[in-house]
Amino acid sequence: MTSTGLRETQCRNLPVFVVDGKRTPEIAINDRSAIDKGHPLLLHYAKNKGENRDNRELAGCMSAWTGSGSCDEYPFASTREGGLGAQTRGVPLSEQMKQGSDLSAFYRSNKMQRNDEFLVAVINVRRREDGTYVAG
Repeated sequence: MTSTGLRETQCRNLPVFVVDGKRTPEIAINDRSAIDKGHPLLLHYAKNKGENRDNRELAGCMSAWTGSGSCDEYPFASTREGGLGAQTRGVPLSEQMKQGSDLSAFYRSNKMQRNDEFLVAVINVRRREDGTYVAG
């Protein structure tokens, strides 16, 4: 068993989507914080634009969004785990555009189909002693 509760054999052949704090710092902070609070790192691709839109709405990232910046959610709206209960944070739109492009390329390159599993790894983010996060 790993520290995430997943068996190594569960993870061995799964694709890994990397969120890099040097590339998308605010998104990486949100994702790392959400995972540390118990959101899963093992996700399932939804592959349904209607479901993705519904997940964004349920997470509060569409009509209800009143925060600053672009609404980022973890787990991703494009996964079965996304939606109600997702952790949200306002991030720069430029980061959202990079993340969206990276995630789309990841799904394509791994030939992801509905319900396919993948892991999320957040790198270049650390948690300070005071509980805040810093990227880079």
